[in-house]
Amino acid sequence: MNSNAPRPTENEQAGNEIEQVVRHHLVEIAGAVQNLLESKKSHDGEVADLKSALDIANRGFRSLREEMMERDTAWDKERQLLQSRIASFENSERRVVCLIDGDGTIFSRDLLAQGSQGGQTAARELSKNIHDYLDNTFQMPTSTFVLSVFVFLHKKGLMEALGRAGYTTEKFKFDEFLAGFNQAGQRFVMVDVGAGKENADSKLKAFLHDNARSPQTSKIFFGASHDNGYTPDLKSLISDGFGHKLILLPGYTEIAYSIRELELHTLIIPNLFLADKLTIVRTPKASNNALPDEDLDIGNGTNGIASQAPGHIRRRSASVAAAVHVPSPDTPGPTPMTPKKSKAAKKRKPSKSTNVSEVESVSDTVSSPPESIMVLSPAPPHLLLRNRFNPPPCQKHYLLGNCPFKASCKFSHEHMLGPEDMADLAASAKGIPCKETIKGRKCGMGERCIYGHTCPFGPTCPHLARNLCHFKLPGMHK
Repeated sequence: MNSNAPRPTENEQAGNEIEQVVRHHLVEIAGAVQNLLESKKSHDGEVADLKSALDIANRGFRSLREEMMERDTAWDKERQLLQSRIASFENSERRVVCLIDGDGTIFSRDLLAQGSQGGQTAARELSKNIHDYLDNTFQMPTSTFVLSVFVFLHKKGLMEALGRAGYTTEKFKFDEFLAGFNQAGQRFVMVDVGAGKENADSKLKAFLHDNARSPQTSKIFFGASHDNGYTPDLKSLISDGFGHKLILLPGYTEIAYSIRELELHTLIIPNLFLADKLTIVRTPKASNNALPDEDLDIGNGTNGIASQAPGHIRRRSASVAAAVHVPSPDTPGPTPMTPKKSKAAKKRKPSKSTNVSEVESVSDTVSSPPESIMVLSPAPPHLLLRNRFNPPPCQKHYLLGNCPFKASCKFSHEHMLGPEDMADLAASAKGIPCKETIKGRKCGMGERCIYGHTCPFGPTCPHLARNLCHFKLPGMHK
Protein backbone atom coordinates (compact mmCIF):
# COMPACT_ATOMS: atom_id res chain seq x y z
CA MET A 1 0.00 0.00 0.00
CA ASN A 2 1.31 3.29 -1.01
CA SER A 3 1.84 5.31 2.03
CA ASN A 4 2.26 8.36 -0.07
CA ALA A 5 -1.42 8.17 -1.35
CA PRO A 6 -3.42 11.01 -0.15
CA ARG A 7 -5.86 10.17 2.60
CA PRO A 8 -9.53 11.09 1.96
CA THR A 9 -10.63 14.05 3.73
CA GLU A 10 -13.45 13.97 6.19
CA ASN A 11 -15.76 15.51 3.67
CA GLU A 12 -14.95 12.87 1.17
CA GLN A 13 -15.57 10.15 3.73
CA ALA A 14 -18.86 11.68 4.66
CA GLY A 15 -19.79 11.88 1.00
CA ASN A 16 -18.96 8.25 0.44
CA GLU A 17 -21.07 7.19 3.37
CA ILE A 18 -23.98 9.21 2.07
CA GLU A 19 -23.55 7.69 -1.38
CA GLN A 20 -23.63 4.22 0.09
CA VAL A 21 -26.73 5.02 2.07
CA VAL A 22 -28.39 6.44 -1.03
CA ARG A 23 -27.42 3.43 -3.08
CA HIS A 24 -28.79 1.16 -0.39
CA HIS A 25 -32.08 2.99 -0.35
CA LEU A 26 -32.20 3.05 -4.13
CA VAL A 27 -31.80 -0.70 -4.14
CA GLU A 28 -34.57 -1.00 -1.58
CA ILE A 29 -36.77 1.36 -3.56
CA ALA A 30 -36.08 -0.58 -6.75
CA GLY A 31 -37.03 -3.80 -4.97
CA ALA A 32 -40.18 -2.23 -3.61
CA VAL A 33 -41.08 -0.87 -7.02
CA GLN A 34 -40.47 -4.27 -8.53
CA ASN A 35 -42.73 -5.81 -5.91
CA LEU A 36 -45.35 -3.18 -6.61
CA LEU A 37 -45.16 -3.86 -10.32
CA GLU A 38 -45.52 -7.57 -9.76
CA SER A 39 -48.43 -7.00 -7.36
CA LYS A 40 -50.05 -4.66 -9.86
CA LYS A 41 -49.69 -7.26 -12.56
CA SER A 42 -51.29 -9.84 -10.30
CA HIS A 43 -54.04 -7.45 -9.30
CA ASP A 44 -54.62 -6.54 -12.93
CA GLY A 45 -55.19 -10.25 -13.65
CA GLU A 46 -57.60 -10.51 -10.77
CA VAL A 47 -59.40 -7.40 -11.95
CA ALA A 48 -59.63 -8.86 -15.44
CA ASP A 49 -61.05 -12.07 -14.02
CA LEU A 50 -63.53 -10.13 -11.93
CA LYS A 51 -64.54 -8.05 -14.91
CA SER A 52 -65.04 -11.22 -16.93
CA ALA A 53 -67.14 -12.77 -14.14
CA LEU A 54 -69.09 -9.55 -13.77
CA ASP A 55 -69.71 -9.47 -17.49
CA ILE A 56 -70.95 -13.05 -17.40
CA ALA A 57 -73.15 -12.23 -14.41
CA ASN A 58 -74.51 -9.18 -16.17
CA ARG A 59 -75.31 -11.18 -19.26
CA GLY A 60 -77.06 -13.85 -17.13
CA PHE A 61 -78.99 -11.20 -15.25
CA ARG A 62 -80.08 -9.54 -18.47
CA SER A 63 -81.17 -12.94 -19.83
CA LEU A 64 -83.13 -13.74 -16.67
CA ARG A 65 -84.66 -10.30 -16.65
CA GLU A 66 -85.75 -10.67 -20.24
CA GLU A 67 -87.18 -14.12 -19.48
CA MET A 68 -89.03 -12.77 -16.45
CA MET A 69 -90.38 -9.92 -18.51
CA GLU A 70 -91.56 -12.36 -21.15
CA ARG A 71 -93.20 -14.51 -18.47
CA ASP A 72 -94.79 -11.48 -16.90
CA THR A 73 -96.12 -10.50 -20.29
CA ALA A 74 -97.47 -14.01 -20.92
CA TRP A 75 -99.00 -14.20 -17.45
CA ASP A 76 -100.55 -10.80 -17.90
CA LYS A 77 -102.09 -11.88 -21.20
CA GLU A 78 -103.37 -15.11 -19.64
CA ARG A 79 -104.75 -13.20 -16.67
CA GLN A 80 -106.51 -10.78 -18.97
CA LEU A 81 -107.90 -13.68 -21.00
CA LEU A 82 -109.21 -15.45 -17.90
CA GLN A 83 -110.65 -12.21 -16.58
CA SER A 84 -112.39 -11.63 -19.89
CA ARG A 85 -113.80 -15.16 -19.80
CA ILE A 86 -114.99 -14.70 -16.25
CA ALA A 87 -116.54 -11.41 -17.22
CA SER A 88 -118.22 -13.01 -20.23
CA PHE A 89 -119.62 -15.77 -17.99
CA GLU A 90 -120.80 -13.23 -15.44
CA ASN A 91 -122.31 -10.97 -18.05
CA SER A 92 -123.84 -13.76 -20.16
CA GLU A 93 -127.30 -15.08 -19.35
CA ARG A 94 -127.36 -18.28 -17.37
CA ARG A 95 -128.95 -21.35 -18.91
CA VAL A 96 -131.82 -23.38 -17.48
CA VAL A 97 -132.66 -26.68 -19.20
CA CYS A 98 -135.83 -28.74 -18.94
CA LEU A 99 -135.49 -32.39 -20.04
CA ILE A 100 -138.68 -34.45 -20.40
CA ASP A 101 -139.18 -38.13 -21.20
CA GLY A 102 -142.31 -37.66 -23.30
CA ASP A 103 -143.21 -41.36 -23.23
CA GLY A 104 -143.72 -41.27 -19.48
CA THR A 105 -144.42 -37.61 -18.77
CA ILE A 106 -147.43 -37.06 -21.04
CA PHE A 107 -149.20 -33.75 -21.42
CA SER A 108 -152.82 -33.61 -20.28
CA ARG A 109 -155.76 -34.68 -22.43
CA ASP A 110 -157.17 -31.16 -22.57
CA LEU A 111 -153.95 -29.79 -24.03
CA LEU A 112 -153.52 -32.68 -26.48
CA ALA A 113 -157.10 -32.31 -27.71
CA GLN A 114 -156.49 -28.65 -28.57
CA GLY A 115 -153.89 -29.56 -31.17
CA SER A 116 -151.54 -26.75 -32.16
CA GLN A 117 -153.08 -24.32 -29.69
CA GLY A 118 -152.69 -26.89 -26.94
CA GLY A 119 -149.01 -27.34 -27.77
CA GLN A 120 -148.41 -23.61 -27.50
CA THR A 121 -150.40 -23.44 -24.28
CA ALA A 122 -148.40 -26.34 -22.82
CA ALA A 123 -145.12 -24.62 -23.67
CA ARG A 124 -146.36 -21.33 -22.25
CA GLU A 125 -147.60 -22.89 -18.98
CA LEU A 126 -144.40 -24.88 -18.58
CA SER A 127 -142.27 -21.78 -19.13
CA LYS A 128 -144.35 -19.63 -16.78
CA ASN A 129 -144.26 -22.13 -13.93
CA ILE A 130 -140.52 -22.70 -14.27
CA HIS A 131 -139.80 -18.96 -14.27
CA ASP A 132 -142.05 -18.36 -11.26
CA TYR A 133 -140.52 -21.28 -9.36
CA LEU A 134 -136.94 -20.12 -9.94
CA ASP A 135 -137.78 -16.54 -9.04
CA ASN A 136 -139.54 -17.49 -5.81
CA THR A 137 -137.25 -20.33 -4.71
CA PHE A 138 -133.79 -19.37 -5.95
CA GLN A 139 -134.17 -15.61 -6.55
CA MET A 140 -133.47 -16.03 -10.26
CA PRO A 141 -135.46 -13.37 -12.14
CA THR A 142 -136.54 -14.09 -15.69
CA SER A 143 -133.96 -11.68 -17.11
CA THR A 144 -131.04 -13.63 -15.65
CA PHE A 145 -131.36 -16.91 -17.58
CA VAL A 146 -132.47 -18.52 -20.82
CA LEU A 147 -134.84 -21.52 -20.71
CA SER A 148 -134.48 -24.45 -23.13
CA VAL A 149 -136.96 -27.36 -23.18
CA PHE A 150 -136.30 -30.75 -24.78
CA VAL A 151 -138.99 -33.46 -24.96
CA PHE A 152 -137.94 -36.90 -26.24
CA LEU A 153 -140.63 -39.43 -27.21
CA HIS A 154 -141.65 -42.25 -29.54
CA LYS A 155 -144.46 -40.54 -31.41
CA LYS A 156 -145.99 -43.57 -33.13
CA GLY A 157 -146.05 -45.67 -29.97
CA LEU A 158 -147.53 -42.85 -27.91
CA MET A 159 -150.22 -42.11 -30.49
CA GLU A 160 -151.19 -45.78 -30.69
CA ALA A 161 -151.41 -45.95 -26.91
CA LEU A 162 -153.61 -42.86 -26.81
CA GLY A 163 -155.93 -44.46 -29.34
CA ARG A 164 -156.08 -47.75 -27.44
CA ALA A 165 -156.89 -45.83 -24.28
CA GLY A 166 -159.91 -44.35 -26.02
CA TYR A 167 -158.37 -40.90 -26.46
CA THR A 168 -159.27 -40.71 -30.15
CA THR A 169 -159.30 -36.93 -30.42
CA GLU A 170 -156.01 -36.65 -28.59
CA LYS A 171 -154.45 -39.23 -30.89
CA PHE A 172 -155.44 -37.48 -34.12
CA LYS A 173 -154.52 -34.06 -32.73
CA PHE A 174 -151.11 -35.12 -31.49
CA ASP A 175 -149.21 -34.14 -34.65
CA GLU A 176 -150.72 -30.67 -34.42
CA PHE A 177 -149.90 -30.53 -30.71
CA LEU A 178 -146.27 -31.42 -31.43
CA ALA A 179 -146.02 -28.75 -34.12
CA GLY A 180 -147.58 -26.14 -31.84
CA PHE A 181 -145.16 -26.97 -29.03
CA ASN A 182 -142.15 -26.66 -31.32
CA GLN A 183 -143.45 -23.35 -32.69
CA ALA A 184 -143.92 -21.90 -29.20
CA GLY A 185 -140.28 -20.83 -28.94
CA GLN A 186 -136.85 -21.22 -30.51
CA ARG A 187 -135.64 -23.28 -27.59
CA PHE A 188 -138.72 -25.50 -27.24
CA VAL A 189 -138.05 -28.83 -28.93
CA MET A 190 -140.25 -31.95 -28.98
CA VAL A 191 -138.57 -34.66 -31.03
CA ASP A 192 -139.55 -38.17 -32.12
CA VAL A 193 -136.64 -40.51 -31.33
CA GLY A 194 -138.27 -43.62 -32.82
CA ALA A 195 -139.06 -47.00 -31.30
CA GLY A 196 -137.05 -48.40 -28.43
CA LYS A 197 -136.84 -47.14 -24.87
CA GLU A 198 -133.06 -46.85 -25.16
CA ASN A 199 -133.37 -44.12 -27.81
CA ALA A 200 -135.12 -41.68 -25.52
CA ASP A 201 -133.09 -42.76 -22.49
CA SER A 202 -129.70 -42.31 -24.14
CA LYS A 203 -130.51 -38.86 -25.48
CA LEU A 204 -132.01 -37.65 -22.23
CA LYS A 205 -129.04 -38.98 -20.23
CA ALA A 206 -126.54 -37.35 -22.61
CA PHE A 207 -128.28 -33.98 -22.30
CA LEU A 208 -128.51 -34.45 -18.53
CA HIS A 209 -124.79 -35.11 -18.02
CA ASP A 210 -123.59 -32.44 -20.47
CA ASN A 211 -125.72 -29.70 -18.96
CA ALA A 212 -125.04 -30.70 -15.36
CA ARG A 213 -121.30 -30.27 -15.93
CA SER A 214 -121.60 -27.07 -17.94
CA PRO A 215 -120.75 -23.92 -15.90
CA GLN A 216 -123.35 -21.99 -17.87
CA THR A 217 -126.21 -24.28 -16.84
CA SER A 218 -127.67 -23.18 -13.52
CA LYS A 219 -130.63 -25.55 -13.14
CA ILE A 220 -131.97 -28.69 -14.81
CA PHE A 221 -135.65 -29.65 -14.57
CA PHE A 222 -135.82 -33.43 -14.89
CA GLY A 223 -139.12 -34.71 -16.28
CA ALA A 224 -138.57 -38.46 -15.96
CA SER A 225 -139.11 -39.07 -12.26
CA HIS A 226 -141.42 -42.02 -13.00
CA ASP A 227 -138.52 -44.22 -14.17
CA ASN A 228 -136.13 -45.83 -11.67
CA GLY A 229 -133.73 -46.43 -14.55
CA TYR A 230 -132.45 -42.87 -14.26
CA THR A 231 -131.51 -43.24 -10.59
CA PRO A 232 -127.83 -44.22 -11.17
CA ASP A 233 -127.29 -41.16 -13.37
CA LEU A 234 -128.88 -38.83 -10.84
CA LYS A 235 -126.87 -40.36 -7.99
CA SER A 236 -123.66 -39.99 -10.00
CA LEU A 237 -124.31 -36.30 -10.62
CA ILE A 238 -125.16 -35.74 -6.96
CA SER A 239 -121.91 -37.45 -5.91
CA ASP A 240 -119.96 -35.23 -8.31
CA GLY A 241 -121.38 -32.12 -6.68
CA PHE A 242 -124.09 -31.20 -9.17
CA GLY A 243 -127.10 -32.10 -7.05
CA HIS A 244 -127.90 -28.42 -6.45
CA LYS A 245 -128.67 -28.07 -10.15
CA LEU A 246 -131.28 -30.86 -10.28
CA ILE A 247 -135.02 -30.23 -9.90
CA LEU A 248 -137.62 -32.96 -10.43
CA LEU A 249 -140.56 -32.24 -12.73
CA PRO A 250 -142.98 -35.14 -12.10
CA GLY A 251 -145.88 -35.86 -14.41
CA TYR A 252 -147.57 -38.74 -12.61
CA THR A 253 -148.74 -38.35 -9.06
CA GLU A 254 -146.40 -41.13 -7.94
CA ILE A 255 -142.65 -40.61 -8.21
CA ALA A 256 -140.42 -43.68 -8.59
CA TYR A 257 -139.34 -44.85 -5.15
CA SER A 258 -135.56 -44.74 -5.69
CA ILE A 259 -135.78 -41.25 -7.21
CA ARG A 260 -138.02 -39.99 -4.42
CA GLU A 261 -135.37 -41.13 -1.93
CA LEU A 262 -132.87 -38.65 -3.44
CA GLU A 263 -134.89 -35.80 -1.87
CA LEU A 264 -134.29 -33.35 -4.71
CA HIS A 265 -136.17 -30.10 -5.19
CA THR A 266 -139.48 -30.77 -6.95
CA LEU A 267 -141.73 -28.61 -9.11
CA ILE A 268 -145.30 -29.90 -9.51
CA ILE A 269 -147.40 -28.18 -12.19
CA PRO A 270 -151.09 -29.06 -11.75
CA ASN A 271 -153.08 -30.09 -14.84
CA LEU A 272 -150.10 -29.85 -17.19
CA PHE A 273 -149.43 -33.60 -17.40
CA LEU A 274 -151.48 -36.77 -17.02
CA ALA A 275 -151.63 -37.62 -13.33
CA ASP A 276 -152.00 -41.37 -13.98
CA LYS A 277 -150.63 -43.77 -16.53
CA LEU A 278 -152.76 -44.63 -19.54
CA THR A 279 -155.33 -47.36 -18.90
CA ILE A 280 -156.52 -49.31 -21.91
CA VAL A 281 -159.88 -51.12 -21.83
CA ARG A 282 -160.27 -54.10 -24.14
CA THR A 283 -163.30 -56.12 -25.14
CA PRO A 284 -163.35 -59.73 -23.85
CA LYS A 285 -162.91 -62.44 -26.45
CA ALA A 286 -165.40 -65.27 -26.84
CA SER A 287 -162.95 -68.11 -27.43
CA ASN A 288 -162.56 -70.79 -24.74
CA ASN A 289 -158.81 -70.33 -24.86
CA ALA A 290 -158.96 -66.58 -24.82
CA LEU A 291 -158.11 -64.80 -21.63
CA PRO A 292 -160.85 -62.67 -20.09
CA ASP A 293 -159.83 -59.04 -20.29
CA GLU A 294 -160.00 -56.10 -17.97
CA ASP A 295 -158.00 -52.90 -17.67
CA LEU A 296 -154.87 -53.10 -19.78
CA ASP A 297 -151.89 -50.79 -19.60
CA ILE A 298 -149.57 -51.14 -22.53
CA GLY A 299 -146.02 -49.86 -22.87
CA ASN A 300 -145.49 -50.53 -26.56
CA GLY A 301 -142.08 -48.96 -26.39
CA THR A 302 -143.11 -46.03 -24.24
CA ASN A 303 -142.58 -45.45 -20.56
CA GLY A 304 -145.83 -43.88 -19.58
CA ILE A 305 -148.25 -46.19 -21.24
CA ALA A 306 -148.09 -48.84 -18.56
CA SER A 307 -150.34 -48.44 -15.60
CA GLN A 308 -147.81 -49.52 -13.02
CA ALA A 309 -144.30 -49.12 -14.34
CA PRO A 310 -142.41 -48.22 -17.52
CA GLY A 311 -143.03 -50.80 -20.17
CA HIS A 312 -145.43 -52.68 -17.90
CA ILE A 313 -148.77 -54.05 -19.09
CA ARG A 314 -151.67 -55.28 -16.97
CA ARG A 315 -154.64 -57.29 -18.23
CA ARG A 316 -157.09 -59.71 -16.75
CA SER A 317 -155.84 -63.23 -17.38
CA ALA A 318 -156.60 -66.78 -16.37
CA SER A 319 -155.56 -67.64 -12.86
CA VAL A 320 -154.72 -71.27 -13.46
CA ALA A 321 -155.51 -73.13 -16.65
CA ALA A 322 -156.94 -70.80 -19.22
CA ALA A 323 -155.47 -72.90 -21.97
CA VAL A 324 -157.26 -76.11 -20.91
CA HIS A 325 -161.01 -76.56 -20.70
CA VAL A 326 -162.22 -78.07 -17.40
CA PRO A 327 -165.77 -79.48 -17.66
CA SER A 328 -168.31 -77.64 -15.59
CA PRO A 329 -170.89 -79.55 -13.51
CA ASP A 330 -173.53 -79.30 -16.26
CA THR A 331 -171.13 -80.18 -19.05
CA PRO A 332 -170.58 -83.86 -19.79
CA GLY A 333 -166.97 -84.76 -19.42
CA PRO A 334 -164.84 -87.87 -19.59
CA THR A 335 -165.32 -90.38 -16.81
CA PRO A 336 -162.40 -90.17 -14.41
CA MET A 337 -160.11 -93.12 -14.80
CA THR A 338 -157.01 -94.31 -13.03
CA PRO A 339 -154.94 -91.28 -12.28
CA LYS A 340 -152.14 -90.88 -14.75
CA LYS A 341 -149.74 -88.07 -15.13
CA SER A 342 -149.88 -86.34 -18.45
CA LYS A 343 -146.82 -86.21 -20.64
CA ALA A 344 -146.59 -82.52 -20.00
CA ALA A 345 -146.61 -83.14 -16.26
CA LYS A 346 -143.91 -85.79 -16.58
CA LYS A 347 -141.68 -83.51 -18.58
CA ARG A 348 -142.28 -80.57 -16.34
CA LYS A 349 -139.26 -79.85 -14.16
CA PRO A 350 -138.74 -77.19 -11.53
CA SER A 351 -137.17 -74.08 -12.98
CA LYS A 352 -133.60 -73.38 -11.98
CA SER A 353 -133.96 -69.74 -12.94
CA THR A 354 -135.91 -66.98 -11.27
CA ASN A 355 -136.61 -65.34 -14.59
CA VAL A 356 -140.25 -64.37 -14.79
CA SER A 357 -140.57 -65.99 -18.19
CA GLU A 358 -140.07 -69.27 -16.36
CA VAL A 359 -142.97 -68.35 -14.10
CA GLU A 360 -141.39 -66.86 -11.00
CA SER A 361 -144.39 -67.69 -8.85
CA VAL A 362 -145.93 -70.29 -6.64
CA SER A 363 -147.28 -72.29 -9.57
CA ASP A 364 -144.65 -74.97 -8.97
CA THR A 365 -145.05 -75.11 -5.21
CA VAL A 366 -148.80 -75.05 -4.52
CA SER A 367 -150.59 -78.33 -3.95
CA SER A 368 -151.52 -80.11 -7.16
CA PRO A 369 -155.15 -80.89 -8.08
CA PRO A 370 -156.36 -84.49 -8.45
CA GLU A 371 -154.42 -86.18 -11.21
CA SER A 372 -157.63 -87.32 -12.90
CA ILE A 373 -158.19 -83.69 -13.90
CA MET A 374 -155.73 -82.18 -16.33
CA VAL A 375 -154.99 -78.63 -15.23
CA LEU A 376 -152.08 -76.60 -16.48
CA SER A 377 -150.23 -73.93 -14.55
CA PRO A 378 -151.01 -70.28 -15.29
CA ALA A 379 -150.37 -69.74 -18.95
CA PRO A 380 -146.77 -68.46 -19.24
CA PRO A 381 -145.39 -66.92 -22.44
CA HIS A 382 -143.79 -70.13 -23.71
CA LEU A 383 -147.30 -71.70 -23.80
CA LEU A 384 -149.43 -68.68 -24.59
CA LEU A 385 -147.13 -67.43 -27.35
CA ARG A 386 -145.58 -70.74 -28.42
CA ASN A 387 -147.12 -70.52 -31.88
CA ARG A 388 -145.74 -67.02 -32.42
CA PHE A 389 -142.22 -66.92 -31.00
CA ASN A 390 -139.39 -69.34 -30.48
CA PRO A 391 -137.83 -69.00 -27.96
CA PRO A 392 -140.59 -67.34 -25.92
CA PRO A 393 -140.17 -63.69 -24.96
CA CYS A 394 -138.77 -62.84 -21.53
CA GLN A 395 -141.40 -61.28 -19.26
CA LYS A 396 -138.98 -59.27 -17.14
CA HIS A 397 -137.25 -57.83 -20.16
CA TYR A 398 -140.43 -56.72 -21.93
CA LEU A 399 -142.64 -55.86 -18.96
CA LEU A 400 -140.07 -54.40 -16.55
CA GLY A 401 -137.35 -53.43 -18.99
CA ASN A 402 -134.71 -55.20 -16.91
CA CYS A 403 -133.88 -58.90 -16.90
CA PRO A 404 -131.29 -59.90 -14.26
CA PHE A 405 -129.99 -62.67 -16.50
CA LYS A 406 -129.34 -60.34 -19.46
CA ALA A 407 -127.45 -62.22 -22.22
CA SER A 408 -127.54 -65.52 -20.32
CA CYS A 409 -131.34 -65.57 -20.17
CA LYS A 410 -132.78 -68.60 -21.95
CA PHE A 411 -135.75 -66.56 -23.11
CA SER A 412 -135.57 -64.06 -25.93
CA HIS A 413 -134.89 -60.34 -25.59
CA GLU A 414 -134.82 -59.81 -29.36
CA HIS A 415 -138.41 -60.28 -30.51
CA MET A 416 -140.34 -57.28 -31.81
CA LEU A 417 -143.61 -57.59 -29.89
CA GLY A 418 -146.75 -55.85 -31.09
CA PRO A 419 -149.54 -54.56 -28.85
CA GLU A 420 -151.40 -57.90 -28.90
CA ASP A 421 -148.22 -59.80 -28.05
CA MET A 422 -147.44 -57.44 -25.19
CA ALA A 423 -151.01 -57.78 -23.94
CA ASP A 424 -150.81 -61.58 -23.97
CA LEU A 425 -147.43 -61.46 -22.26
CA ALA A 426 -148.79 -59.20 -19.52
CA ALA A 427 -151.94 -61.31 -19.19
CA SER A 428 -149.91 -64.44 -18.59
CA ALA A 429 -147.90 -62.65 -15.90
CA LYS A 430 -151.06 -61.45 -14.16
CA GLY A 431 -152.29 -65.05 -14.09
CA ILE A 432 -149.27 -65.99 -11.98
CA PRO A 433 -149.64 -65.41 -8.22
CA CYS A 434 -147.04 -63.05 -6.80
CA LYS A 435 -144.69 -65.12 -4.67
CA GLU A 436 -144.75 -62.53 -1.88
CA THR A 437 -148.52 -62.12 -1.81
CA ILE A 438 -149.23 -65.85 -1.91
CA LYS A 439 -147.06 -66.24 1.20
CA GLY A 440 -149.16 -63.66 3.00
CA ARG A 441 -146.49 -60.97 2.83
CA LYS A 442 -146.81 -57.46 1.43
CA CYS A 443 -145.36 -57.07 -2.05
CA GLY A 444 -142.79 -54.28 -2.16
CA MET A 445 -143.69 -53.49 -5.76
CA GLY A 446 -147.31 -52.79 -4.91
CA GLU A 447 -149.44 -52.06 -7.94
CA ARG A 448 -146.31 -51.99 -10.11
CA CYS A 449 -145.85 -55.75 -9.69
CA ILE A 450 -146.29 -57.60 -12.98
CA TYR A 451 -147.69 -60.67 -11.19
CA GLY A 452 -151.19 -61.19 -9.87
CA HIS A 453 -152.14 -60.20 -6.34
CA THR A 454 -155.73 -61.36 -6.86
CA CYS A 455 -157.36 -63.80 -9.24
CA PRO A 456 -158.12 -62.06 -12.56
CA PHE A 457 -161.48 -63.87 -12.70
CA GLY A 458 -162.52 -62.58 -9.30
CA PRO A 459 -165.49 -64.29 -7.60
CA THR A 460 -166.58 -65.82 -10.93
CA CYS A 461 -163.41 -67.87 -11.23
CA PRO A 462 -164.45 -71.24 -12.77
CA HIS A 463 -161.69 -73.02 -10.85
CA LEU A 464 -162.51 -71.66 -7.40
CA ALA A 465 -165.21 -74.20 -6.57
CA ARG A 466 -162.88 -77.09 -7.40
CA ASN A 467 -160.04 -75.54 -5.40
CA LEU A 468 -157.91 -75.58 -8.54
CA CYS A 469 -157.07 -71.89 -8.63
CA HIS A 470 -153.58 -71.01 -7.49
CA PHE A 471 -154.83 -67.82 -5.83
CA LYS A 472 -155.69 -69.63 -2.61
CA LEU A 473 -155.47 -67.02 0.15
CA PRO A 474 -158.60 -65.36 1.52
CA GLY A 475 -159.57 -62.23 -0.33
CA MET A 476 -157.87 -63.18 -3.58
CA HIS A 477 -161.20 -63.64 -5.37
CA LYS A 478 -162.95 -60.45 -4.39
